[in-house]
Amino acid sequence: MFVVREQNREFDTKPNRMLKFISKFILSLLEEFDRIVPGDTESEWVKNIKSMERNLKHILSSQYLKYVADVRYLTHDLVTSGLKHRNPLYRQMAKISQLYYNIYTKKDPKAVFDVIKNQLLVPKATDKLFEILALFNCIKCAEELRMEIGGKRDLSLLRSKYTNVITFNYDNGIVINIFYQHTPQSLSGKSRYFKTMESYGFNPKTLTPDIVIECIRDDMLIASFLEVKYSDDVSYVGIGLQSLYAYLYDFSEAWVEGSKALLVIKPTISSSPKEEGDSRVWIVDKAGMIDKIRVLFGSLVTN
Repeated sequence: MFVVREQNREFDTKPNRMLKFISKFILSLLEEFDRIVPGDTESEWVKNIKSMERNLKHILSSQYLKYVADVRYLTHDLVTSGLKHRNPLYRQMAKISQLYYNIYTKKDPKAVFDVIKNQLLVPKATDKLFEILALFNCIKCAEELRMEIGGKRDLSLLRSKYTNVITFNYDNGIVINIFYQHTPQSLSGKSRYFKTMESYGFNPKTLTPDIVIECIRDDMLIASFLEVKYSDDVSYVGIGLQSLYAYLYDFSEAWVEGSKALLVIKPTISSSPKEEGDSRVWIVDKAGMIDKIRVLFGSLVTN
């Protein structure tokens, strides 16, 4: 891969500096992936990432790269030197470097948009995408409070067959856990449905809201949840509300002051009841979702 003459020690070149920088950067991303996706998985895309990690470590272990200087920043001339290189592998790495330069150095919004447009995997089911939007709004509101109050967060990739939880530890001592498609023990351990089925000898699966929000403060746990229904059919709103009240009854032992149940729907809501703020149940549409979630998180973390 290194088109140099060893006798001339022509290793510390711009293309090699570019190669070393971008290889280290990509490897750091893959090592971060290992942290947020622990354990062995059989998914093909995970195997591909592991293969990339091995290849990059092999490149960086080359005896030739020890003669190449480390650079703190990727400059335009380093990228250009790789794009003009006669070796196609250098040109390929230079294209990645150019993307890095546009996003991290130039902070070009168009480059960011192109990455999202071309690389984001869109679920086949639109209702699943609507669930992800609701989840991201929860994370956004929790992050806004973290920036205001201070604290730490622990994010992970969303994967099926795994517990998907995002945790925020705030400097005021409050902890927020956001679960996606998973019922935590704080709810499942108090499920009437589960206990009844089990008492009759069945092995039931606990009812699972789309999103569960746990707030731990002063040794007290406050649980809230969101159910997401995406359809233009107004009757679907009624189905969602039935599910919401089923959860309320099933998990009533875990219900405390401050707990809320939100039904997120697609049809526009033209009016809301005056006493909605004191109600246990809120129905919100897409336009009002972020504001209602912001109110919920504010009441949990700052009150």
